[in-house]
Amino acid sequence: MATKAIDTSDPTEAIIEPRLLNLKQVAAYLGCSAWTARDYVLAGYLPVVTLPGLRPRDGERPKPTLRRWLVDRVDLDRFIESRKSFSEAAQITPAMATAYSRHAKIPTNSRQMGRSSIQTRSIVNRQDVDQ
Repeated sequence: MATKAIDTSDPTEAIIEPRLLNLKQVAAYLGCSAWTARDYVLAGYLPVVTLPGLRPRDGERPKPTLRRWLVDRVDLDRFIESRKSFSEAAQITPAMATAYSRHAKIPTNSRQMGRSSIQTRSIVNRQDVDQ
């Protein structure tokens, strides 16, 4: 697949990326569903930009703002940066560990582990001490 080079010398050929994104674009930017992006807005994690309403048509009442929710790309980047954590800072809660252990394939006996029962007991005892 060949890529086309963009000639930046001609300003009419420049590609303008939007600064304000709708909820579908926000979801794609964050890598989540549109419903999750909507929940982030409703919870107050992402501020929305409200644009003023347009002149009403004949017989319609004036609208104070447009119904569309738009999120600034700068606010999205700030949201992402504030949610980053490093491996030392990230802690696994007991509930997360329990959920993981339920889905993990844990051997039920020493034959499946390929160890004798004495080795299995010592591993279990070490795990108890580490906690």
